[in-house]
Amino acid sequence: MKNIINWSIITILALAVAGTFYAEKSARFKAPDSDTPTSTGSGLEPKNGTLDILLDDLAYCESTGRDNFRIVDSNGWYSYSTYQFQMPTWKAYAAEVFLEADDADLENLIWGGEDQRKVAKYMLESNPENWRHWRTCGKLVGLNTWANEQNI
Repeated sequence: MKNIINWSIITILALAVAGTFYAEKSARFKAPDSDTPTSTGSGLEPKNGTLDILLDDLAYCESTGRDNFRIVDSNGWYSYSTYQFQMPTWKAYAAEVFLEADDADLENLIWGGEDQRKVAKYMLESNPENWRHWRTCGKLVGLNTWANEQNI
């Protein structure tokens, strides 16, 4: 019973964070008028922005941009740092980015937000469908739309 309550609390908190993020995104990303340039003027782009901008938004959605922390995900695995990588996914892709790193180095690198950004960018550039590793936040920030545009 205690586990059910804990998972319920985690689910409620995750939905609250996602809802807050979605509300902020809705306010920041209005659909432009036909005469309006695509830039909002604040340095933010509409949902179909560049990959770097989408990665900024993804980091905010996943962790409010924080690094050096971990949470237990809904599947029972720990998710780490800025982009909330789980260790098996991290090791698989980070080994392709940090070629000289051994297993212990990869486990230490997971804590770095900039290192995670490099791996996330590599994942998405090598296969746009990898946005699915961030199903909820990926949709909220528009990575699914970006991926569809890459496959045209």
